[in-house]
Amino acid sequence: MRKLLLLLLCVPLMFSCKESHEKGSPPKIKTNPLLKEITEEMIDDGYTGEGTYCIPHFLSYQGEFKDGETHGQGTMVWFTKKKYEGQWKNGKQHGKGTITYADREKYVGEWKDDLYHGQGTYTFADGEVYEGLWENGKYIRK
Repeated sequence: MRKLLLLLLCVPLMFSCKESHEKGSPPKIKTNPLLKEITEEMIDDGYTGEGTYCIPHFLSYQGEFKDGETHGQGTMVWFTKKKYEGQWKNGKQHGKGTITYADREKYVGEWKDDLYHGQGTYTFADGEVYEGLWENGKYIRK
């Protein structure tokens, strides 16, 4: 299902991320020229290894893949200027990682299945900080 969604999002955007400098494009990840560019076909074929994958005007990812999914260490940047750097498991943010939002809010800590989960610190744009345990994306105590 996830691969079908990615394909549907990709169809109207059939030009390279390297040429994408228009408003609404994700910020560039400083790419390692030794990393290969991952294509949709490689994802569909269950690519395992390192590389850079992008959907122009939507997101770019640089890091490790396993069986066609983000898995291991990696960085993803969305067109909304949201950026996640950290661990991935089976296509989801899982393990330790940092996410920074366009408004400069930030979460640093543990993740489980794309949600804040475990020990972590959330810093709001106004400087307020929540530090403690998180469960399924919700703050549960200081």
